[in-house]
Amino acid sequence: RRDAHALEQRVGGRTNTVARIFDRVCDVLVELGYLTRDPAEPEELRVTDTGKRLKVLYSELDLLVSECLRQEIWVGLTAPELGGALSALVFEARRPDDTTPAPRSAALRTALIATGRVWREVATVEKRHKLDFSREPDAGFAGAAYGWIAGAELDEVLTETGLPAGAFVRSMRLLIG
Repeated sequence: RRDAHALEQRVGGRTNTVARIFDRVCDVLVELGYLTRDPAEPEELRVTDTGKRLKVLYSELDLLVSECLRQEIWVGLTAPELGGALSALVFEARRPDDTTPAPRSAALRTALIATGRVWREVATVEKRHKLDFSREPDAGFAGAAYGWIAGAELDEVLTETGLPAGAFVRSMRLLIG
């Protein structure tokens, strides 16, 4: 009986944990305007127009992407600048020296700074609700992505950035995918 009770407590705790996390995620989405609560029935959640746009994004950082789109962070960027900015959402340095020189484009540098600001805003809301889902964007590949998309030869990009060919290809596949 004691073992059964202990097992029930563990299962109940896990079930309640999932429910609590779900409620916290909903609270974040309400605070950011992706969901709204019905004043007559506060437990009733409705998806807003902004939330409908979020549901078609498929990314590890989909909430950050949605917020950047909503705040028009990437509007006006050229294709190479946009590629460099988006690389920060998919690239994760495996080692501290897996980064490339800063991009030459001032617009791209500005967009990367703004993307980081938006990430901090989202992370602050998540922390307020005791969540920690969004990893920080990593701009370590932005210079290489920008250069290659802008038309630089592959050997030129690899020489300038010091990246091994395999790391470059892996990162570009993530960016394209």
